[in-house]
Amino acid sequence: MTLDGVRAAAYISPPAQDAGDSSAGHLVLVGEAGEISVVETSGMDTAAIGWSEDGLFFSDTEQDYQLTDERLRTTDSPKAPSQHALFPTNDGGFIGLFNKGTTGVGYTEQLVTHADGASSRKNVEGYYQVAGSCGGEIYGLAQPSGDYQRVAAKQGLETRGTHGPGSFMLTRLSGDDSSSSDLPDADAVGQNERLIGMAPVSGSAQQNHDAPCREGTMYHLAAVADDSGNPERPVVLRAWDVSTGEVVETPLTDANGESVRPNSSYGLAALDSTVLSDDGQSFLWASLDRQAFMRTDIDTGKTVEEFPLEDEIVPRNSEVSATVRDNRLALITQTSDGNEPELRIYDQSTGESLMHTSLPGMSVLLEGPHQLRGMALRPE
Repeated sequence: MTLDGVRAAAYISPPAQDAGDSSAGHLVLVGEAGEISVVETSGMDTAAIGWSEDGLFFSDTEQDYQLTDERLRTTDSPKAPSQHALFPTNDGGFIGLFNKGTTGVGYTEQLVTHADGASSRKNVEGYYQVAGSCGGEIYGLAQPSGDYQRVAAKQGLETRGTHGPGSFMLTRLSGDDSSSSDLPDADAVGQNERLIGMAPVSGSAQQNHDAPCREGTMYHLAAVADDSGNPERPVVLRAWDVSTGEVVETPLTDANGESVRPNSSYGLAALDSTVLSDDGQSFLWASLDRQAFMRTDIDTGKTVEEFPLEDEIVPRNSEVSATVRDNRLALITQTSDGNEPELRIYDQSTGESLMHTSLPGMSVLLEGPHQLRGMALRPE
């Protein structure tokens, strides 16, 4: 199995409780005409995959994989059965974040580092709802947990709010000095992660495991709760300084000055479909609710539609995987009507359709508990 002629890739896996079987998961490779080939895996819930000039990287519960134009390389690497993020690194490997679960007094995730054909792992504290790569290091946002609850209390921060976390801790998860902290209150904690800082936040829902970063600032969207009784929550853009842990929260508004309120029961944005514009002034994202690619000014929050997606390509009963890469937006959608999943690739700047094809043979892989997880595009 190689990457020769492969244009896109997607991961299919059952939930964590069903992962572990030798044929539980499938890494699907999509060719130029929509033809597929499959790498069988033991599965990985909410799997993320990454593609760099060094190859396509992915994981299952027992191994880490590197697929290139020449070969498939596997490395023994037992780990938790649920994933949050995967970032290719400049040394030809990757760093992955895996969800191990609650410990009774806190929450543990595993950070797996893969390089030179070897994988190592360490436990880090926190349930990371947002993660991103900034300057070659991995940062995450989590509600303070474990010993960090004591640190938050000393700073006068509430860890739990009525509608979600009352505060977030920003930690650096990678790097040789990730076990130290400049905060005196944190001297007794942070064995495998570096606490950058903590900040109060409005109760909100947020999930972004490839949050874009520029000039030391990491960005993500959040749907915040308000007292209006409107189930469609207003959306904000949060900008985190990864050197201080300080955050700036900017409400999103439409052309009429009204709050942007996606249907919260359906979802805010396609996971991992966010990116910053080339000039760094705009946050670009695929809205499932509005069936459009959106542009948000990072300073004002003004949000406009860049271009519409094809009519009803993401019906409410569908599964969606999306990614933005090298000025392209890609989506794989799978509906419950028995049709084969479809891959669409758009020019991010113009909205021009670059590819639209069905994926014959993929629907059978999605039977039973199997679900569509992460996807990736070949780098240009």
